[in-house]
Amino acid sequence: MVNPRALMLTGATLCGAVAIGVAMQPQLLSNAKSLVFGAAQDAVQETVDAQDSQAAVLPNDPDVPLILENITLTAAHPTLPETAASDRSPVSECGLSLGAVLHAAAMVSLSVETACTPYSVVKIHHNGMIFATSVDGAGQAEVLLPALNETSVFIAETESGYHGTVSMTVPEVANYDRVVLQWGGYGGFELHAREFGANYGEEGHVWTGAAQGGVGTVYRLGDVDAISPLLADVYSLPRDADGANGRVELTVEAEVSELNCNQTVAAQTLDLRQGTLRGRDLVLNMPTCDAIGDFLVLNNLVENLTIAAN
Repeated sequence: MVNPRALMLTGATLCGAVAIGVAMQPQLLSNAKSLVFGAAQDAVQETVDAQDSQAAVLPNDPDVPLILENITLTAAHPTLPETAASDRSPVSECGLSLGAVLHAAAMVSLSVETACTPYSVVKIHHNGMIFATSVDGAGQAEVLLPALNETSVFIAETESGYHGTVSMTVPEVANYDRVVLQWGGYGGFELHAREFGANYGEEGHVWTGAAQGGVGTVYRLGDVDAISPLLADVYSLPRDADGANGRVELTVEAEVSELNCNQTVAAQTLDLRQGTLRGRDLVLNMPTCDAIGDFLVLNNLVENLTIAAN
């Protein structure tokens, strides 16, 4: 439950929210801005260099207003049928092997094998999205994620320098709008979607803790228990689904905790709509530690989605 003091936190301010637009081609931008948080900064640049595309910078947006609300917090992760398409990168005895299998709904499952570095952290890069997952004692991990490009390239790397790359064509991406919220450390961020008039806690309020689903789905990527986590929430909405008609209200929320109170935290959004990917960086001053348990609600960081019925 949200602490009633949330409405008192009007002094919290955004340090900066800078919008950058990216007209995505089948490959990723080469000069895109990297994440402002240190843990992911180098990884973004590596992804950018590896996928070699072009970027266009949008004018700066005005300051994003910070609205503080009490909320009642709600995302289904459906079991997806596997298709025949798959690929795997080659691996040396102590390298990293990365495999990919295409699923329905423009989803891809990645399988990581790095036998010489069990229990290690592996960073996954895809089209500007970055998160980190942990492998088990056999050096293996499985990750299901939404694709962000019809020609999708996935890169995995370990802290010891092993890396693997795999690519795949994902035709169904054209049928989805997707919004990514990603961050490093303990920002306490969440991505919430309230579909077609739904209120908090109702059917159609979609987030990673939802008790019931909606038309779209929010996926949480990354290992939340890692020492220095890199996490991402991805909201995926099929534009041609039954019931997809009207407006989807999107908000970014951050819970004040012992790990982030009185700290500066950072995040980034990636917004894929009709084949165009845009990004925005966020730096936020969290309230002091007497506000632990309260939530900051940023209503205007991500543009709302509007879907017209066919």
